[in-house]
Amino acid sequence: MLVKDIFKKTFLMVSPDQYFLDVIREMSNSKESCAFVVTEGQQLVGMVTHTVLQDVVIKEGNLRVEVKEVMIPIEKVHYVYPDTDLQNSMKTFVKYGISYMPVLESPYNKKIIGVLSHKDVIKNYMKEQVKIQLENFKEKRARQIIESLNEGLIVVDRDLIIREFNPAAEKLTGLRAVDRIGKKAVNLSKQPSITELVISTGEPRYGVETKLQDGRVFLVNYVPLKRNGSDFVEGVVQTFSDITNFKSLQTQLSKTKEELDKAFALTLPNSKVEYKLKTTPEYRDVYDPETSTITITEIIEGGGYLHVVNCLKVAADFNEMGLMKLIGIDKDTLVEAIIFHDLGKSQPTLKIGDKVSPEEVFEEGIYHAARSADLASKFYGKSDDIVNIIRYHHHSEDMLPKEFPSHLLPLLRMFKIIDGLSAALTRRNAKVTYKVEGSKLTVFEENQHPLYNRILEVDLYTGKRQEKPMGRMEKNEIN
Repeated sequence: MLVKDIFKKTFLMVSPDQYFLDVIREMSNSKESCAFVVTEGQQLVGMVTHTVLQDVVIKEGNLRVEVKEVMIPIEKVHYVYPDTDLQNSMKTFVKYGISYMPVLESPYNKKIIGVLSHKDVIKNYMKEQVKIQLENFKEKRARQIIESLNEGLIVVDRDLIIREFNPAAEKLTGLRAVDRIGKKAVNLSKQPSITELVISTGEPRYGVETKLQDGRVFLVNYVPLKRNGSDFVEGVVQTFSDITNFKSLQTQLSKTKEELDKAFALTLPNSKVEYKLKTTPEYRDVYDPETSTITITEIIEGGGYLHVVNCLKVAADFNEMGLMKLIGIDKDTLVEAIIFHDLGKSQPTLKIGDKVSPEEVFEEGIYHAARSADLASKFYGKSDDIVNIIRYHHHSEDMLPKEFPSHLLPLLRMFKIIDGLSAALTRRNAKVTYKVEGSKLTVFEENQHPLYNRILEVDLYTGKRQEKPMGRMEKNEIN
């Protein structure tokens, strides 16, 4: 059997320029154990694993570091090709003690096309090898394979008598093979025996999280051994590994996210503002240019809250690049305007699959901006500068009233850019990067839908603006 017969074609890819905090969130949300760092065309340049997570989160604590600074570079990544046989793949897993390997297109192309898990290799390879082991326990090759596995392996027959107990199983369970082989299997978990269920049904069970009485957590696979391709189950192969540390790290990451949310909530004026933001949904959609309609593909619960958080993230990036040092750009005014700018926004109630006209179902931005400005002024006593930024952030400059304060124009221009980029991050999973030259800001925006890819240049002082589609050459600048 070859790698191409079993590798997974779905995997998590991240950019070298992403912040590590974003990668933690993506790994947590997708429940992936590793992320592959790629450039344009899925060219592999590195890898992020739980070892990297532990080093950055636990030891360094700097979650704003970019992925390329902490990833495992491709020179240190072990990989395979589609035509690699599983035996050689297993040797690589065993030799280096790794859990995953990227599958590259060919020796001449570093494009990643899939991921190979040591669990999948064991599951597929050991089906055949363990049958041989049951027939001839002294067969040297099978013995070496079983004893070299990093995962625990136990083979029981249909009477639940243990026929194999490898060294890794001894280490993980604290029991000796000599004391267990030939004896009846003992259920170490708090759950009913899955082994008996697999024997009775003939159906395998993969990725079963099993909590032991001592508090550890094992990830266990149960594969039935069937006689000569028939439905008769002769026994069960159990392979397992200790994922206690991984579960602990998952809990830590979850707590970190909760702490970040709580920390942001403390910056909000009261629970009503937090409630309003968290109960305002946003939508992801697909646009049909022929009918000028959109089809709803996803409902982002708490989208208003996420939009504000993404606005603050973009503002933080601008601050790091020195834009907040420009005369006329007041950071406190900007932050207050971000928090309150959608307070009066009202969204329609839509479902996934709904096909609608945006002009008909979504209110024009100038109206909710006016309501938000009035709420910020009347109920929260915000300054005239904050209120004016909120009220006019959906106006083009030729629509601004004559009395609009000219000193606010640079800040208004920056706010409108931040608002637009946050919408792209929230609703289109966009990838953005920036370049600053004095008061001129250049934004490179890459979206899943190529129609939204663009390069935007704005001089915050003069208002001079230039926008053009992003071509292949420009895309290289953000990779």
